[in-house]
Amino acid sequence: MHSLLIVFNNKKKNALEKINRRRRQQEEYNAAHHITPQAIVKTIQPIFLDIKEREEKERAAEEKLTSVKPLTKKETQSIRKAMLDAAANLDFERAIELREELERLAKMRQI
Repeated sequence: MHSLLIVFNNKKKNALEKINRRRRQQEEYNAAHHITPQAIVKTIQPIFLDIKEREEKERAAEEKLTSVKPLTKKETQSIRKAMLDAAANLDFERAIELREELERLAKMRQI
């Protein structure tokens, strides 16, 4: 039991020495290059609001789809083209929205 404790203490000691050595190296580098470490300042986005907004959008979209007649083949192709264009322009969020809209329309046709 005592040997395990000594091994653990040695590993802990080695880890702390390694951390302190890296810290000294970083401080020396910062001093040599006139770098002053600064904290990162970011605003915190409330994730729950994003989820709630997404759910509301989905609910509104479903209500809209149930009240609208199914799209024609030409209209579906237009949405698909817009989706591909958005993806080509690296606007992936818009492309995903359009893809999901097409999927909802396909489900609506089956109903």
